[in-house]
Amino acid sequence: MEIRPSIRRAITLLRTGAALAILVISAAASGSPQEPADTTPARLVFSCPIPASSESALVITSLYQAVFDKLHIEFKLLPVPTLRESVELEKGTYDGSCGRTESFLLNNNPHYVRLAHPITYFSLTFFSTRPISSFHRISDLPPGSRVLYTTGSLAIENQLRAMEQVELIPAKSTESAFRMLAADRADFFITGHRRPRSHQDEELARYRHPGIHRDFYSLFKWNYQGLYPYLHKRHLHLKPALEAELERQLQHYPDGQLGLPEHD
Repeated sequence: MEIRPSIRRAITLLRTGAALAILVISAAASGSPQEPADTTPARLVFSCPIPASSESALVITSLYQAVFDKLHIEFKLLPVPTLRESVELEKGTYDGSCGRTESFLLNNNPHYVRLAHPITYFSLTFFSTRPISSFHRISDLPPGSRVLYTTGSLAIENQLRAMEQVELIPAKSTESAFRMLAADRADFFITGHRRPRSHQDEELARYRHPGIHRDFYSLFKWNYQGLYPYLHKRHLHLKPALEAELERQLQHYPDGQLGLPEHD
């Protein structure tokens, strides 16, 4: 039986439409979201509140560069002032931080996790323009003392927050704090500095800050704690490898920690 031309055209159109439908469905399936085969990021940026020109920054950069070279990940250490770093970390801006104390997570930051190994240890250091009498805790400071601290230093802020007998004065940077102290606008400047784990005794020493022509007295005291790397949770799968490689690299340093300069 002969098929009419109109019916033949209809059959042809149906076949063509079916073929097109199959092509569309195949294309959609191939373009649907899937887990990438390799989730390793091409580049990570860690913030660091230490000025790039300081000796400490060079030491820290060297450590992290060795770690990420082993992991075949491009890495950049971005110098960011302490207060700005704290604000940006609250937003989850960076892939990680080069070093914060355990107090960092006390503010319930939802973006970061602490790695297991501190890169160094430090204790609080008190600076003054005159020899400091011996005391054992911040609460032993003379009533009415004017105390400088660097904004964004959470470990120190948490210690100072409950104090009522002193006047707290925030400074934007270590440099500005020393200049304010030299101008007698404060009695003390409290900051954190690295010290060996074996060092437990008080140490009174003179210190001259670069560019400021006045002697300061420093007293290494208590509150010994670690400085830990932090990693953004979007890179959580890298945490085991990062911790293992950090531990291996730190074994090359005395006491298993970075030998950062006491003052930069």
